[in-house]
Amino acid sequence: MLPPPVAPQAALLRVAEPPAGAARALQPGQVLDAVARSVTRDGQVTLQLGNQALQARTDQPLQAGQPLQVQVVRQDSDTLMLRVLPTQRASESSEAMRGLLARQAPPNALAANAALATQEPSTVRQLPDQVQQALRQYFQALPEASQVSRSDGLRQAVADSGLHLERRLAAVATGAEPPTTIRGDQKGQLTALVNQVFKALDARPRTTGSGDQPLPPAAQGRTAPATPPPPPQLPSLATPGGMGEALTELARQADGALARTQLHQLALLAGDALPFFFELPVRDGRGMDLLQFRMDRDGEGDDQDGERTWRVMVSFNFERLGPMHAVIHLSTEAVATTWWAEHPATARFLERHMETLTERLQDAGLRVANMTCAQGRPPMADNAPGEYGREGFINEQA
Repeated sequence: MLPPPVAPQAALLRVAEPPAGAARALQPGQVLDAVARSVTRDGQVTLQLGNQALQARTDQPLQAGQPLQVQVVRQDSDTLMLRVLPTQRASESSEAMRGLLARQAPPNALAANAALATQEPSTVRQLPDQVQQALRQYFQALPEASQVSRSDGLRQAVADSGLHLERRLAAVATGAEPPTTIRGDQKGQLTALVNQVFKALDARPRTTGSGDQPLPPAAQGRTAPATPPPPPQLPSLATPGGMGEALTELARQADGALARTQLHQLALLAGDALPFFFELPVRDGRGMDLLQFRMDRDGEGDDQDGERTWRVMVSFNFERLGPMHAVIHLSTEAVATTWWAEHPATARFLERHMETLTERLQDAGLRVANMTCAQGRPPMADNAPGEYGREGFINEQA
């Protein structure tokens, strides 16, 4: 499922009252410096324009105290509309994304090899001890299926997914959080693994004709499947080959997974980039599964009472069930869910258990507005770009 985050949409600010004072003299196209003095969860913004404070509304997230550069889009006796212009920071993020796009890869193969190193150490004995240990520690950092099936466990798994590592490191440095907070962070363990793999590669003697394959050039890139692939049956590190070949393949996998996590972080850092995507590799017995999440606001604009409805799509590809998607519409009042199964037999299985699924949500304290099942793929998955670097993620016109 996981298409890339689209290029950030420009945030629009709609002034809640007819413009007065200096704001009446603003002209379309005029660029101004401003500060978001306060921001509420429902999109109300107190905007400081020079000496004038304006009450505005936006459908994109801003932060209190955030300096802005805005452009007047519309100005008349009744309406003042401003567009938030991209900052230098946004341009730098786009450049960083371009570099990461060429390296990124799904974490499936790496997680499968980490499981192999943990459960069958003899299959990776050709690797240096430090690399084997780093592989096992990365695998232990992955959440278990039983954990993500609980709301509190899923919350902890997202916290440990690596998306917030730098913020957590800063909190540890200031004493706001204990050092144990980051021990299970996936990006932290992934970074340690990458360092150990490249350290082992650098330590190997350079010989001609050794048969080792060089790491691929960045320009070759990697693409992400539109639906999570099933767990690899034959992880590459278990195939015959020397240590150099195994290290080179492991370097591809680990560096690709790290770059993919960094892409998700940059998309999150953009703030106004919706929909937002992230992934969770999950341990399931002796194997692993990949959960992919897409989050977006449901519909356009806000309800009359200012309440927002969110839409979340969770995609996975379990070995016995095939590709599945759950499209969840969530508000403060109720939840509505449509299950999509690409295999007809799985769709029939879900249909027989709709009542049980509804009861589970009700037991969790949710009011279920609707629960349905369909065979196929949800339209929002079909209409979204299926590969990194094809549509969106980076706006080449920006």
